Amino acid sequence: MQTNKDAEYPPEFNIFVDKQILFKVEVSEGNVKKKYRNYAVKRATDDVSIIEQFMSKHNLKVLYRLIVFGLPNWFLVNVYINV
Repeated sequence: MQTNKDAEYPPEFNIFVDKQILFKVEVSEGNVKKKYRNYAVKRATDDVSIIEQFMSKHNLKVLYRLIVFGLPNWFLVNVYINV
């Protein structure tokens, strides 16, 4: 892995920039009872039809878009709400 002490994240994460990705994560007993903050990603997809089906099934709508600044990078984050 390349390192850059000035970067906010590893450069390998650049593949996620400007993409909408749905992650299936595993929430363990440790996450719930012991407040562990690490989660295992079981699956991921950027298939628009799957993401739309998931959002429709769970009645998710974009609540607002948040631009997160962290020099030297910025991110657009969609915040969803179940309506």
